[in-house]
Amino acid sequence: MIAALPEMSRHAPVVTLSNVSAAESNIDDLRDRLHPWAGDSYTPHVLGHAKPDFHTFRLVTDRHGLLPKQTLHIGDHWEWNVVSATLAGTHPYWISAAPAAQERISAPRRLGVTEVADLTAAGDHVRILCVPEDR
Repeated sequence: MIAALPEMSRHAPVVTLSNVSAAESNIDDLRDRLHPWAGDSYTPHVLGHAKPDFHTFRLVTDRHGLLPKQTLHIGDHWEWNVVSATLAGTHPYWISAAPAAQERISAPRRLGVTEVADLTAAGDHVRILCVPEDR
């Protein structure tokens, strides 16, 4: 995960949103490991909400003065990341190492979800979205 962050952070601000519990997380250690690429790291302990509650995403965008539609969320869990990010109004990127399950085969396109193989591939999308074509 960390290897893709330097490239992504060159093109857009990066924050992390995790469901680790207060007992599992050492938020200061996480911030230290992700510095200087991630501007902040959020957990349920910090926000008072956890994924899949879509308010979790809204709290993060509010803290950064952004509208949800101005952000994208990259995650690997269908319900906790993709569905809840969609309900919050962000643009979800679904890391799906395996092809989508049969019952969800058309759902990513229908929901406006971008499906990627890994965080590096998601980073490639970030770079393309953020770099002007005429450069």
